[in-house]
Parts: sequence; structure tokens; C-alpha cells
Amino acid sequence: METFLKKKDAIESGESSVSKAFQSNSSNNNSNNKITKNRYNNNNSNTGNPNQSKAAEYMQKCRALKIRGKIMKNELEDTKNNLSRLDQQKSSCSLVMKTLRKEEAKAIERLEAAKEALALVREHVAEQKEKFDAIDKEKLECHQKIKLIESTVATIDRDADKAYILLQNFSPGAEVVM
Repeated sequence: METFLKKKDAIESGESSVSKAFQSNSSNNNSNNKITKNRYNNNNSNTGNPNQSKAAEYMQKCRALKIRGKIMKNELEDTKNNLSRLDQQKSSCSLVMKTLRKEEAKAIERLEAAKEALALVREHVAEQKEKFDAIDKEKLECHQKIKLIESTVATIDRDADKAYILLQNFSPGAEVVM
């Protein structure tokens, strides 16, 4: 597009002719330009006529406009092709996004299931900790009870030994029957 604008400016300012500005055109365009040139040259043989200079000016404008039109048509075609390519890319991206959204939904489901499983495991851990703590408490109570019973048994045994000694003082050789 930038090249076109430079060529257009060169033609309109008179620095370049149409044929020089667009020498890379196809042979069909060259033959059209030759025909137009011949008409222009034939009409330009009498340079003194003001109508002929106006004709030459309009001929120049007409050629420049036709070239601009052709360039713009080419640009339009390129832009349409680009749009078509972008539509295809968008369609591909849309399919990828659709697949990714499905994967995202599945991952969210797995995550929710994992969260539920984690909550269940934590609930069981809490229950087991309560049982563990209850067992520790009961075990501590048992140890305290054992100490108390051992202390009581020791006191009873000591009292029984005292009573036996006293029994032996009052009735020597007596046996305690149980």
C-alpha cells in the first residue's frame, strides 16, 4: 500500500510517468498502457490546442485513477484472503477452546471429588483422634487406678500383717483361713 501511495504521488506531481512508475505490471497491462500512450501521443501532436492539454491532463488522471483502482482491488483481494485465513484460524482456536473448556469441566469435577474425599478422610481422622484421645484418657485413668489399688493393697497387706502379728500375740500358732 505504501508503494502505491509513493507511485501515485510521483505520477500526480509529474515526476514520473505511469509506465515508469509501474514497469513491473504484467504484459497485458503493458499493452493497455501502450494503447493509451499511443492515443495520448497522437492527441498530443498539436500542443498548441488548449483542449489537447486538458485531454492530456484528464488522460493522466484517468490512468492514475485506473492504476489506483487496480491496486486497491488487489489490496481488497489480499485483505479478503487474509480475512478468510483469520476465520479459519478463529475456527481452529474455537475448537481448541471448546476442548479445553471440556477438560476444565472434567478437572473441576475431579477436583470437587478430591475435595469431598479429602473432607471424608479428615472427618475419619478427627474421629480416630477423638478415639485416640479417649483411649489415652482411659489409659491414664487405668494407670492412676493401678497406683491407687497397689497403694490400697499395700496398706491392706501391711494392716493384715499387723493383725496377724497381733493375732499371734494373743493366740500363738493360729492360722488364718480364707
